[in-house]
Amino acid sequence: IEQIVICGQLTDQCVLSAVRDAADLGYFVTVVEDACAALSLDDHKRGLLGIQGFARVITTKSVVNEVELRFPKIKSQIEEKHRCKEGAVTIANDNIHNNNAR
Repeated sequence: IEQIVICGQLTDQCVLSAVRDAADLGYFVTVVEDACAALSLDDHKRGLLGIQGFARVITTKSVVNEVELRFPKIKSQIEEKHRCKEGAVTIANDNIHNNNAR
C-alpha cells in the first residue's frame, strides 16, 4: 500500500489527525473534501487548510475518475451493476403496471 484516500468526520479533528499520521508514515495521502464534514463550515475549511502540505485535496468525482482510469475493469463492473439494477427496476415496474391493469 502506497496511497491512502481519507474521508470522514470531523475534518478539523480526526481526518486531520489521520492525514498527518499517514503522511508521517510515508503514504501518499488524498483527502476527499466533499466526503468530509465538521461541526461548521468554518471548522471544515480550517481542517482542509491544516491538511495542506500533508495531502492533496480533491473531490469525490475526481477520485472516481482516477479509479476508473487506473482500473478500467472496475468501471465496467460498476456499469454492469447499474444496468442490472435498471433492468430489475424496469421489470418490477412492468409487473406492478400489469397487476394494476387487471
